[in-house]
Amino acid sequence: MHLINRAALIIRPKQPFIDWASNTDEEAEVSAQFLKDEFQIYLVPEDPKGESEIPPLDDVFEEIFMDQLFGWNTDDSTWPEPITLELFNEWFVVQGNSMVMDLGNTSIYRERLD
Repeated sequence: MHLINRAALIIRPKQPFIDWASNTDEEAEVSAQFLKDEFQIYLVPEDPKGESEIPPLDDVFEEIFMDQLFGWNTDDSTWPEPITLELFNEWFVVQGNSMVMDLGNTSIYRERLD
């Protein structure tokens, strides 16, 4: 077992995001309703200032928000504007955890997605 020098943010969509996702296309309405039970986990750097074991959300919310939006509609002209921390907090529940343990026996594979 290995401790990873990252924190984890668990992101759960709230109803405003589910409503937006439901309206992205004709087939999305049914799929988006399953979001109530879904979540995403993002590994994020530790707080660079050392004030908290979890970095301030304002350092990472925009990238997470855009990733969530992109997962439903790649046309950013359909995304809400402006993307703010306040809107992010209206659309998502965030839970942080400062301890990330790796139980795997092999190296972590990294692939850049952008």
